[in-house]
Amino acid sequence: MKDLASAAPTLLNDLYERATDPTGWPVFLEKVAALLRSDTGSLRLTGLCDPVVYHSHTIGFHHRINEHYEAEAVELDPFREALAAAPLGKVLDSTSVISDQAFSRSEHYRTVFRPNGNFYACGAQFERENGRGMHIGIHRPNHRGPFSRDECKALETFSPHLRRVIQLSGLL
Repeated sequence: MKDLASAAPTLLNDLYERATDPTGWPVFLEKVAALLRSDTGSLRLTGLCDPVVYHSHTIGFHHRINEHYEAEAVELDPFREALAAAPLGKVLDSTSVISDQAFSRSEHYRTVFRPNGNFYACGAQFERENGRGMHIGIHRPNHRGPFSRDECKALETFSPHLRRVIQLSGLL
């Protein structure tokens, strides 16, 4: 992992720019993904109880696969309920939600992760309001290994800032 202390000021600046320019979310996602040795990331507003994607920003996803996720595969996502049940801002890694063996046999892996070249994920739900939750997810291939505790903590550092940026953008 790159040094969080040296990357944080630029990332926080990019993040707070999103309050006034939400079209730049992919820039922030690319930088966070690079920090965590990853090529794909997502920022999604989803239903807390219903498997619905209201809005999303992604990087590195094949367009067709992302459309499939938003239309159908969100229902099969084994991480959705775990993120909604975790404390707000708490980063979970995929291995704490589902075993590698079970995930490799899952429909979600077969239709979303494998076609995008991914196996591992880490993410957090950082906002919940009116039956909706907003989460960030970072994903990477099997050969890069699972996310470490330090990597999850690095992503967790941004959770309160993500929440505040979403609140500020709502006010603007």
